[in-house]
Amino acid sequence: YGAPKRAHLLGRAFFGAKRYREAAITYDMILQPSPAILAECAASYAEDGDLDKATIRASSVLQDAPDFSVTDYTGSRPFTNSSDIEHLAEGMLLAGLPQ
Repeated sequence: YGAPKRAHLLGRAFFGAKRYREAAITYDMILQPSPAILAECAASYAEDGDLDKATIRASSVLQDAPDFSVTDYTGSRPFTNSSDIEHLAEGMLLAGLPQ
C-alpha cells in the first residue's frame, strides 16, 4: 500500500481543517516527498505539538533546498484567503523553517 497519487492534497485539506496529526500521517505516506511536501509535513507536526518530528522534517527541507523561505513558499501558493497563508506560515515557522 502506497500513498494515493494526490496525497498532498489530502494532507493540505487535513491541515486546513486543523487535523494536524492526520495531515502529518498523510504527508509521511508520500514515498519521495519534495521539499515543499516536507515543509508542509513539518508545519503539521509543529501545529500538532510534535516539535521533534517537525524539526526533523524542517532539517530535511533545508538539506534538499537550502534557500527555502517560508515567505517565498507561502507567497507562491494559490490561496485566496490570507488566513490560510498565515496559518501555513505559522506552522512552518514553528517547525523552525526560515522566514
